[in-house]
Amino acid sequence: MKLIEEFRTKVLNSQGSFVIIEPEKNGGKIFYFVQGNVGKARYVYGCQGYKNINFYSDISRELELLAIVLGSRIYVCDGFPFNAQLYNADGIPLPEGVFRFADIVKRANDYVRDVVFPEFYSNLEVCYKTDINPEYCRTAARRIIFSGMGGVGVPVYMDMFNAQDIADMLCGFMDFDKETGKRLEKEKDQWARKKTIDAKIQELIESPETALPWEKAIANRLRSLNAKMVTAEFEMEGKKSSAKICPGIIINKMISESYFDYYNFITGKKGQELFKNLGVESYLLSKRILTCKNICKIMYKGKVLYERKDYKRQYINVSSTK
Repeated sequence: MKLIEEFRTKVLNSQGSFVIIEPEKNGGKIFYFVQGNVGKARYVYGCQGYKNINFYSDISRELELLAIVLGSRIYVCDGFPFNAQLYNADGIPLPEGVFRFADIVKRANDYVRDVVFPEFYSNLEVCYKTDINPEYCRTAARRIIFSGMGGVGVPVYMDMFNAQDIADMLCGFMDFDKETGKRLEKEKDQWARKKTIDAKIQELIESPETALPWEKAIANRLRSLNAKMVTAEFEMEGKKSSAKICPGIIINKMISESYFDYYNFITGKKGQELFKNLGVESYLLSKRILTCKNICKIMYKGKVLYERKDYKRQYINVSSTK
């Protein structure tokens, strides 16, 4: 009989201490277990020895928590002596009524994240008195637009409960629903603020003024391929020059509506050469800085990925916009 199966049988049929001895062919280890009532549950502690059947008489011996028992359900800890985490990894089912304690912790947090929090968040009211940073919202909106995500969704809620919380629930010292409600209520103001900011970001996402058609076109083309670099051709007052650059840098420059520096390109030398050819500078106070508005063509492996055929007209139209 496997150790975990024999352990299950003994735990469900007794509440005292017990010993399990493995056959010599399985290593001949000796396991000593002690049980104690903790609220509505039982904690099972244990230790292991080898050959000396009375090893646990050692007064310095330390016992380790191995399982929590509630009714006919046994929640075993990972590690010594059952290696319960390996059952899931190998696709081997645990004995009936035996579960990994780590799994119940995960399920509790998954339920809060997937069910409880979304309902809580949907019932929050937008607070129009909240101070909003318009630059932050605009940048966030542009990031979502260029990423192709579509819109603002429910925020991802991080784990609410740790292992001790779940142990307290099994013991009856903490109620899941009451504790969840109490903790979310404490966070209500911060989530209401988050929802207000998200509402503004969504408003900007839906506004045609937040991102121009040529910007969306560049982002769409760059997202359509898995490339480490592309060749971007820039134009400045009739002069054209090109250099290799990472697609992510182009998108990030569009998101933040910022300018390029020579080191943004695959090599600083090529970047400096590009700047020299176009007669542009690499500092913000210059009147001749290079931005995504100056991109007239993007190529990948010799093929045109994007080209602004009406570049000059569009550049004149947007040259005064941020």
